[in-house]
Amino acid sequence: MSKKQILPVALLSMVFTGAVGADTHDDLATQLNELRGRLEKVEQAEAKSAPDNSKAGEIQVPGTNTTINFGGYVQGDLTYDVRVKNGGYFNAGSTTRDSVDDEPEASLRANQSRFNVTTSTSTPSGKPVTGFFEIDFMGEDKTTNEIFSNSEGVRLRHAYLSYDGFLVGQYWSNFQDFAAYPVLLDVSSPAGRVFVRQPQIRYTVDSWALSLENPETQPIYGFSNQAESLGGIGEDTVPDMVLSWRHNGANSYQVSGVLRRMGVKGTVSGVNFDDTETGWGVNVAGRWGFGNTTLKANTAIGDGIGRYINNGFGNGLRLHNDGSVSLIESYGVSAALEQRWTNAWKSTFSYGLFKNESDFGAYDTDQIETYRANIRYDFAANTMIGAEVMYATRDFIDGEDGDNTRFQLSVRHGF
Repeated sequence: MSKKQILPVALLSMVFTGAVGADTHDDLATQLNELRGRLEKVEQAEAKSAPDNSKAGEIQVPGTNTTINFGGYVQGDLTYDVRVKNGGYFNAGSTTRDSVDDEPEASLRANQSRFNVTTSTSTPSGKPVTGFFEIDFMGEDKTTNEIFSNSEGVRLRHAYLSYDGFLVGQYWSNFQDFAAYPVLLDVSSPAGRVFVRQPQIRYTVDSWALSLENPETQPIYGFSNQAESLGGIGEDTVPDMVLSWRHNGANSYQVSGVLRRMGVKGTVSGVNFDDTETGWGVNVAGRWGFGNTTLKANTAIGDGIGRYINNGFGNGLRLHNDGSVSLIESYGVSAALEQRWTNAWKSTFSYGLFKNESDFGAYDTDQIETYRANIRYDFAANTMIGAEVMYATRDFIDGEDGDNTRFQLSVRHGF
């Protein structure tokens, strides 16, 4: 029986049973007021003991219907590169030939730390407008130095608004399945994984999502990158279009496809270029649980999708001496096993392979493979200590190869 029903039922009981014992109308009114007072006290007590349905850490902006929540983590890393200096993250694509002298390096960093803000604003429709903004400190900064300040550049990770299936802003590409991303200590992903954040307009309905995403033509002529971001001749006139379908459940998986319109217009080394090509790609990824073990994997293949596959930095178009252009085929595969040994001890073992047919960027690379393993210990709430080893091999087109190893110790505290 609800609280609103208690008062009339009590009144009827008193009237028909004589339990009130009132001799006059004034006596009855007095007892009714006392009963109301008791009910108000009961309601107040229940209100104090009722669970708080708001999200932990949520702050109501005074005078508005908007809430704000802060999050992120602080991470400190100690790394040691055996052969090649990798800087702020493990870049398998920078692995040098074995014939090159070793350049081992030890480094301590905190730039992987990140901070984010989530907002939620209620609307008359009952569906909130959600905003998300996140930065880390892995951006380029010409003032960075290791003499006294160890400054780091702020980098935008995410910045988007979402409402009723619509998303506008910078977020993980719809071509990628981030739910299948393995838990690692170093911010870079295994070779062969689709791994892209970029501005987009996306609409999701049920299991389907369609997005228009930021285009970026990355052509190559000879052994010199002509990427638009490097002042080259690439033309971007049509957004990349991505369509995905995903299944959610105890096991989840996603199938996605991308269409790209890439063009070049200009002169390189005396050769005139004015042409466009349509690239395409397919990515299949997912995660499957087996007790305390989780398998995460993906397979991607396509023409002109080199930049979508992490650790590739692959080009999409090959420019020829006669002024023609052709698409470059790329593919990547990766797999990771995540093992929970106990509630506090966990590990990840991963493998990745990336290949650009015929050429790879400006560096004569045939393919790249990565092998990674870590052990993590959750010794307090939201606090983890871990160790990771990363190993990369790089095969060059001329038959030479190279490898590099990084060891990393990390401490991370989330908030």
